Amino acid sequence: MNGGMSAARVMALMRRHPLITSVLIVVVARATFAVSGGVSLDDLKYFERAPPKELLLAQGRFGWLIVERLLGTFGISGPYWFFHSTIFGNAALAWAGFILSALAMDARTNSRALSVCLASILFALHPYHAEILTFREAFPFYCLAVLLMAFSLRILITGAGIGSFLLAGALMVFAVGINQLVLNLALVTVIFRLVARLSNDSRVFEESLWRSVFGVAGAAVASLVLMRALAGLFQATVDSRARLLAFEHWGTRFREVLETMGHMLRFDFPVAATLLSALLVGLCTVAVFRLQLATHNSTRRFAGIGLLLMALFASIGVVSVGSVYWPAPRTLVGFSLVTALLVVHALSWKPERLEFARFCVVALLLAGFTNIGNVIAQDQVRVNRWDLVTAGLINDRVSALGLNKLAFIGDWKFGTHVSTRVGDMSLSAFAIDWARRPAMVEYTGRDWMVVDGSERTDWQKACENRPSWPHQQALFQDKDVAVLCF
Repeated sequence: MNGGMSAARVMALMRRHPLITSVLIVVVARATFAVSGGVSLDDLKYFERAPPKELLLAQGRFGWLIVERLLGTFGISGPYWFFHSTIFGNAALAWAGFILSALAMDARTNSRALSVCLASILFALHPYHAEILTFREAFPFYCLAVLLMAFSLRILITGAGIGSFLLAGALMVFAVGINQLVLNLALVTVIFRLVARLSNDSRVFEESLWRSVFGVAGAAVASLVLMRALAGLFQATVDSRARLLAFEHWGTRFREVLETMGHMLRFDFPVAATLLSALLVGLCTVAVFRLQLATHNSTRRFAGIGLLLMALFASIGVVSVGSVYWPAPRTLVGFSLVTALLVVHALSWKPERLEFARFCVVALLLAGFTNIGNVIAQDQVRVNRWDLVTAGLINDRVSALGLNKLAFIGDWKFGTHVSTRVGDMSLSAFAIDWARRPAMVEYTGRDWMVVDGSERTDWQKACENRPSWPHQQALFQDKDVAVLCF
């Protein structure tokens, strides 16, 4: 009885103050990231200097460049402000999720305040968002981009006239110029808004639909043109990740996307959570059936299924059409919005007597999402700590030889298993060629030179007959180079 009353009070608070409740829950749940201090491989490089202008322009991140340089004029620089940027970033992400959820549900927030609040929390705390939190430099920029995109989409859908359309388009282009993944979230929102209108037997093809579709499509084209123009103006070679996939590779990419969709639909998280994944599969299945049963029109039902499949594809979106396919959790954040919207729809029970049951389900989901994020945060700290010890040991042994030029031969990995090792998440800096020097500089405070040994067959043959690091014989000297056999 008391549990039911407490659940009702919490739900009532969410209804009265949905946005504030959403922001507070997300910020508190992500507190581990704010205090952990773990950093990604990219952050090690950016401790030395901010991302160079040519790199950002080559990746199509002209908006990032503007914001980064503007913050620099106030003394705010890179991963150094990670505590505050984690707090502000999560607040912005919850706010953006709140706007996107309201738009996707095609509902006024005062009529479905609880559903919008729950969706925004599930969106922000989804495990796919946990990885990007370890990228201290990138996370606040990503959150800013999502929030600007949410504002833009809201203006497109609720505004009227050419002035509001142009303003929304400019905001969308700038958001895409910070992080292209916002296009995926915009597409998912528009598609779910269509699904909502189909299931409610509402008029589908209205002015707001066309404004949002043309606004998002126009922003995508405009940002691509602007990216190419700026890259050419500043003589920056367009990065492979910012190039479109060649036509002859479409077949292979389609198979790769289908495989990724399979992982997503099984809810394969970086941390094994069998019951959590089963619960999410069940809730999403219920949501699909409820959406189908909400209308008696067979044409609308068929269209609804097609749109849900489109939303799943849109959650991969720009990643699927790029020349480099990198389906890491942080690039699949569109699926976090798909999950949140389906779960909330499945939990939209009318009888008040089911309020406590709904509260328990939501509590289990949030506890699971939060703990997976905590594991990712702590694993990043563990890997950073192991890298610190490794760098210190290398420093001691190489310094004894009076050298500061290094060559690494072979692949490096720790003997201890890290459950959250996916892509380059929870990955040692010594496992990636370009990250080794920044790691040595940051962890030892010395300026090191790292020589590429990939084409030195004599070093590779020598390492074949030697034990692996950290054995004493895994280090040998060749003139002024210290060669380490990994």
